[in-house]
Amino acid sequence: MGTESPRIWAVEDDASVRRFYSAVLGTEGFSVRVAETADEFRRGCLTDPPEVAIVDLGLPDASGLEVLRSFTAAFPEAPAIVITGSSMVGDVIAAMKLGAFDYIVKPVDRHRLLVTVRNAIQLARQRGDISRLRSDVEDAWGPERLVGSSHRMEHLRNLVRRVATVDVPVLIAGETGTGKELVARALHHSGRRKGKPFVGVNCAAITESLMGSELFGHEKGAFTGAEFAHAGLFEQANGGSVFLDEIGDLSLSLQPMLLRVLQEQRFLRVGGERAIDVDVRILCATNQDLERLVETGRFRRDLFFRINGVALVLPPLRERTEDIAELADHFLRRVARRQGHPVPRISADALDELRRRPWPGNVRELEYAVERALIYCDGDQITLDHLAPRNRRSSATESGLLEAVARLEESMIRDALEKSEWVKARAARTLGITERMIAYKMAHLGIRRPENRTD
Repeated sequence: MGTESPRIWAVEDDASVRRFYSAVLGTEGFSVRVAETADEFRRGCLTDPPEVAIVDLGLPDASGLEVLRSFTAAFPEAPAIVITGSSMVGDVIAAMKLGAFDYIVKPVDRHRLLVTVRNAIQLARQRGDISRLRSDVEDAWGPERLVGSSHRMEHLRNLVRRVATVDVPVLIAGETGTGKELVARALHHSGRRKGKPFVGVNCAAITESLMGSELFGHEKGAFTGAEFAHAGLFEQANGGSVFLDEIGDLSLSLQPMLLRVLQEQRFLRVGGERAIDVDVRILCATNQDLERLVETGRFRRDLFFRINGVALVLPPLRERTEDIAELADHFLRRVARRQGHPVPRISADALDELRRRPWPGNVRELEYAVERALIYCDGDQITLDHLAPRNRRSSATESGLLEAVARLEESMIRDALEKSEWVKARAARTLGITERMIAYKMAHLGIRRPENRTD
């Protein structure tokens, strides 16, 4: 069964039967929780989700079938075993139609109970494996990950599928938080370069003095501190794709070098004399008006034309509010799954409020709002009380603030991990958060322990 004790919740109004469950199952190494009432059972499952449930169909305070129905809806991967009297054949048939795994007729036989529970645990863990595989597929970088059923999103997905097969540079334009990197990854993983490296860099996040080495690499001794030769992103991505986020912030001194890569698929390392040939697709993104930057002399006209082989424009969230319900549900399920929580519903009032908000930070801001709401939600429904109060100063400045907060959060987590030698439990204690939360943040922000470099 594995090293972790299988978790079981049982609801039974008969005290002697509850003691029987605790004794028999506990002796076999199961972690058993028992409830006397349907309400106690529901609250207990929300607090400590089980792998298997045992439900008595003859509860005095509630319909056993309704308890079963609500349980299987909230915990679709957890098999439910129903306990019934010999005269309740009709209820057994109804329970099996509702998805019950198996049934046991009272009086409950010890051997029958253990065999049924073990089989249910095995099924639960198989379902968990399947769910994780399905999650990996759902999280695969394809056009289907661009969530939304609006006309504009359907049009965008169709364009991504079409452009992915044409190996030309793509310029992805859109406000901060609209999902430009998702589109870039979808283009890469839907084209002939899928399975090859996808590497990216934010041109606004690295100083000009370091960007040349980051993109093109450097030779040993090229500058003070260059003790080893270093392969840049273009070499690392050979055969794959390079994603240049916020391309409008690339310095004028580096723009001719990028233009050469686009035209000739070759470049020089910093301090190098030998041209290096590569085969890469260049995908760029910007939240700026590049044509205006060209007019003001801050961006080369010839480079603009080269990166703009195909232009994809991402709509801001305020222009596709019909997608908000679908997006909120998507984020809610993903975060709940990662944290091991049941998926709560979103109340109608909360959903209306989400639709009314201007979302200057776009889809990313909505994701943060849903994540926060789930942290504060301790029941089976997210309400208005779980949403952060609306900031009525909504402006483009807020979007930048979200970016700054995200960068600060990543910096603090990286610093804590480095100081704790990448032991998550120690880093979590330093930050005053749980180990589960730091693991989630690492996955969410793409933080990975660096590997020792050999070049």
